[in-house]
Amino acid sequence: MLGPMVGNYANSRSAWTSILVALFASIPALGCENAASLKSSRHLELAVRFSTQDQRIIEQTSRALNRWSEIADLAWHREDSDDCSIEIEERASIGVNEIAEANAERGSIIFAGTGELSATELFITAFHEIGHLLGLQHNPSPRSVMYWIDIRGDEVLDQSDMRALAATHALRGTCAEAEFCRIMPDASVARNAVSETHATGAGSVAWGRVSSRSTAKRARRHHQRSQPKVASSSSRAAS
Repeated sequence: MLGPMVGNYANSRSAWTSILVALFASIPALGCENAASLKSSRHLELAVRFSTQDQRIIEQTSRALNRWSEIADLAWHREDSDDCSIEIEERASIGVNEIAEANAERGSIIFAGTGELSATELFITAFHEIGHLLGLQHNPSPRSVMYWIDIRGDEVLDQSDMRALAATHALRGTCAEAEFCRIMPDASVARNAVSETHATGAGSVAWGRVSSRSTAKRARRHHQRSQPKVASSSSRAAS
């Protein structure tokens, strides 16, 4: 009888271990200690912690941060401790049909299900989410990078985006005086390209079909948690 009892004990212990691991994994992290610095109107020195091993996410988010540093008065560096301003995370899922989520209070961006995105799509998504951390809301214009569902590659920060950004942060470079700001300097080339090969070599995405192939099958590109609910006669979510 000892053999079966030992076996049952081992199986039970293994099951409880799995449950505890899953439970702790579901508990949200406390976020970065310096997330509040994202709201500063002065020069931003952002410490970014990458809590993911996905090199595509790290590379394209770094690229997006570099582009933001050319538009707003900010600089960034990597930080491995809790003494960070922004944390980049990855999970298996974050919600139905969602591939990214920003939370300005925690200073976090969570990616999920990004394997189907090309490098440029991932870059645009990261740029969009960083915009939320800097206080930008969704924009109803499909031309804006802050539009909530489309990814084409020729997105811009339009007039309303630039006004909102200038109200809370100092701007720099040519975008400071421009009516709109291109996200990708070579956007016209990207827009006319026939396809873009995934960094993983998994295939290609036709630029003219980016929206229908990679995005339209998702109810939303991401879920924004960067702003509290707007109080009115009836409260509504920011996104």
